[in-house]
Amino acid sequence: MLDSVGFFEILVVMTLGLLVIGPERLPVVIKQASDWVRVVRGSFTSLAHQYEQELKMKELKQRLDYTRKKSLEAATKRSRSLKRDDI
Repeated sequence: MLDSVGFFEILVVMTLGLLVIGPERLPVVIKQASDWVRVVRGSFTSLAHQYEQELKMKELKQRLDYTRKKSLEAATKRSRSLKRDDI
């Protein structure tokens, strides 16, 4: 996200911040903004991790359902085969 922001752009934003906010409050505002960015990044990281876990669980459930279905089909087929042999 910040890969496309160059040094000149950062310098312009800092200069504008210095003029608008003032030299006394600028460090406090920068700290608050960095804390906010850290919280947002942490939230997105957590959300991405939860999403990945849900995808893994869904995939495992699909595999389990498929295996259960195939096992039931094989057992039914085997059972029918055994019944035919008894006749």
